[in-house]
Amino acid sequence: MSRVRFGDSCEAAVAELFKDLPKSKNHRLLVVDAGIATRQQFAAASDKDALLGRLRINSKLCCAPPPRPSQPGPGRPRKHGEILHPGWDSPEIPPDEDITAMHLKGELRLRRWQQLHFEDVADTVLDVVRIDHPDYEKPLLLATIARELTRVC
Repeated sequence: MSRVRFGDSCEAAVAELFKDLPKSKNHRLLVVDAGIATRQQFAAASDKDALLGRLRINSKLCCAPPPRPSQPGPGRPRKHGEILHPGWDSPEIPPDEDITAMHLKGELRLRRWQQLHFEDVADTVLDVVRIDHPDYEKPLLLATIARELTRVC
Protein backbone atom coordinates (compact mmCIF):
# COMPACT_ATOMS: atom_id res chain seq x y z
CA MET A 1 0.00 0.00 0.00
CA SER A 2 1.40 3.39 -0.95
CA ARG A 3 1.20 6.47 1.27
CA VAL A 4 2.42 9.89 0.23
CA ARG A 5 3.39 12.56 2.76
CA PHE A 6 4.51 16.14 2.14
CA GLY A 7 6.38 18.55 4.38
CA ASP A 8 8.37 21.77 4.41
CA SER A 9 11.50 19.66 3.87
CA CYS A 10 12.35 16.08 2.97
CA GLU A 11 13.04 15.34 6.64
CA ALA A 12 9.64 16.74 7.66
CA ALA A 13 7.87 14.53 5.09
CA VAL A 14 9.64 11.42 6.43
CA ALA A 15 8.75 12.42 10.00
CA GLU A 16 5.10 12.80 8.92
CA LEU A 17 5.20 9.32 7.40
CA PHE A 18 6.47 7.75 10.64
CA LYS A 19 3.87 9.67 12.66
CA ASP A 20 0.98 8.44 10.48
CA LEU A 21 1.92 4.75 10.35
CA PRO A 22 -0.92 2.47 11.40
CA LYS A 23 -0.16 -0.32 13.86
CA SER A 24 0.86 -3.59 12.20
CA LYS A 25 1.93 -7.04 13.34
CA ASN A 26 3.80 -7.65 10.08
CA HIS A 27 7.25 -6.49 9.03
CA ARG A 28 7.30 -3.51 6.63
CA LEU A 29 9.84 -1.78 4.45
CA LEU A 30 9.31 1.99 4.31
CA VAL A 31 10.73 3.40 1.08
CA VAL A 32 11.57 7.09 1.07
CA ASP A 33 11.69 7.72 -2.65
CA ALA A 34 11.58 11.47 -3.14
CA GLY A 35 13.20 12.61 0.08
CA ILE A 36 16.28 12.06 2.12
CA ALA A 37 15.91 10.52 5.55
CA THR A 38 18.04 11.90 8.34
CA ARG A 39 20.46 9.87 10.45
CA GLN A 40 18.07 10.10 13.37
CA GLN A 41 15.21 8.75 11.23
CA PHE A 42 17.32 5.75 10.21
CA ALA A 43 18.11 5.25 13.91
CA ALA A 44 14.40 5.51 14.82
CA ALA A 45 13.43 2.81 12.32
CA SER A 46 13.25 -0.76 13.58
CA ASP A 47 13.55 -4.29 12.25
CA LYS A 48 9.76 -4.37 12.13
CA ASP A 49 9.40 -1.00 10.35
CA ALA A 50 12.63 -0.88 8.33
CA LEU A 51 13.60 2.17 6.30
CA LEU A 52 15.06 2.32 2.80
CA GLY A 53 16.14 5.82 1.82
CA ARG A 54 18.40 7.87 -0.37
CA LEU A 55 21.70 9.08 1.04
CA ARG A 56 23.33 12.38 0.22
CA ILE A 57 26.15 12.06 -2.32
CA ASN A 58 28.63 13.44 0.25
CA SER A 59 27.76 10.83 2.90
CA LYS A 60 30.55 9.53 5.10
CA LEU A 61 30.03 6.14 6.73
CA CYS A 62 32.10 3.97 9.04
CA CYS A 63 32.82 0.28 8.71
CA ALA A 64 32.66 -2.07 11.67
CA PRO A 65 35.78 -1.89 13.84
CA PRO A 66 38.41 -4.57 13.46
CA PRO A 67 38.19 -7.41 15.98
CA ARG A 68 39.92 -6.81 19.28
CA PRO A 69 43.03 -8.84 19.96
CA SER A 70 42.74 -11.67 22.48
CA GLN A 71 44.95 -9.68 24.87
CA PRO A 72 43.33 -6.21 24.73
CA GLY A 73 45.51 -3.28 25.61
CA PRO A 74 44.49 -0.27 27.65
CA GLY A 75 41.55 1.86 26.60
CA ARG A 76 38.05 1.33 25.34
CA PRO A 77 37.22 -0.87 22.34
CA ARG A 78 36.90 1.03 19.05
CA LYS A 79 33.41 1.89 17.77
CA HIS A 80 34.43 2.63 14.19
CA GLY A 81 36.53 1.03 11.50
CA GLU A 82 37.65 2.50 8.19
CA ILE A 83 35.78 5.46 6.68
CA LEU A 84 33.83 4.99 3.44
CA HIS A 85 32.64 7.78 1.13
CA PRO A 86 30.28 5.79 -1.17
CA GLY A 87 29.63 8.82 -3.39
CA TRP A 88 33.28 9.38 -4.31
CA ASP A 89 34.41 8.54 -7.84
CA SER A 90 36.55 5.74 -6.38
CA PRO A 91 35.27 4.66 -2.95
CA GLU A 92 38.23 3.79 -0.74
CA ILE A 93 36.88 0.42 0.48
CA PRO A 94 36.01 -2.42 -1.92
CA PRO A 95 32.33 -3.39 -1.88
CA ASP A 96 31.00 -6.66 -0.50
CA GLU A 97 29.16 -7.18 -3.80
CA ASP A 98 29.93 -5.68 -7.22
CA ILE A 99 27.51 -6.43 -10.06
CA THR A 100 27.86 -5.15 -13.61
CA ALA A 101 25.23 -5.47 -16.34
CA MET A 102 24.98 -4.09 -19.84
CA HIS A 103 22.38 -1.41 -20.50
CA LEU A 104 21.34 -0.01 -23.87
CA LYS A 105 23.46 3.09 -23.25
CA GLY A 106 26.40 1.49 -21.48
CA GLU A 107 27.37 -0.30 -18.31
CA LEU A 108 25.11 -0.39 -15.25
CA ARG A 109 27.01 -1.04 -12.01
CA LEU A 110 25.67 -1.90 -8.54
CA ARG A 111 27.97 -1.96 -5.50
CA ARG A 112 26.85 -3.03 -2.03
CA TRP A 113 28.55 -2.50 1.30
CA GLN A 114 27.26 -4.19 4.46
CA GLN A 115 27.68 -3.48 8.17
CA LEU A 116 28.17 0.30 7.86
CA HIS A 117 27.03 3.04 10.25
CA PHE A 118 27.04 6.80 10.65
CA GLU A 119 29.74 8.06 13.01
CA ASP A 120 27.24 9.68 15.38
CA VAL A 121 24.71 6.79 15.23
CA ALA A 122 27.04 3.79 15.60
CA ASP A 123 24.31 1.41 16.82
CA THR A 124 22.30 1.65 13.57
CA VAL A 125 23.78 -0.82 11.07
CA LEU A 126 23.17 -0.04 7.40
CA ASP A 127 23.53 -1.76 4.07
CA VAL A 128 24.42 0.73 1.33
CA VAL A 129 23.93 0.28 -2.41
CA ARG A 130 25.55 2.57 -4.99
CA ILE A 131 23.95 2.54 -8.44
CA ASP A 132 25.98 3.92 -11.34
CA HIS A 133 23.69 4.32 -14.37
CA PRO A 134 24.93 5.55 -17.76
CA ASP A 135 22.05 8.05 -18.06
CA TYR A 136 23.05 9.90 -14.88
CA GLU A 137 26.17 11.87 -14.06
CA LYS A 138 26.05 11.20 -10.31
CA PRO A 139 25.43 7.83 -8.64
CA LEU A 140 22.33 7.01 -6.63
CA LEU A 141 23.06 5.98 -3.03
CA LEU A 142 20.51 3.96 -1.10
CA ALA A 143 20.73 2.78 2.50
CA THR A 144 18.55 0.45 4.53
CA ILE A 145 18.49 -1.09 7.97
CA ALA A 146 16.60 -4.10 6.52
CA ARG A 147 19.36 -6.67 6.99
CA GLU A 148 17.36 -9.51 5.42
CA LEU A 149 17.24 -7.94 1.94
CA THR A 150 19.19 -10.04 -0.52
CA ARG A 151 19.95 -9.92 -4.21
CA VAL A 152 17.56 -11.89 -6.44
CA CYS A 153 18.92 -13.09 -9.80
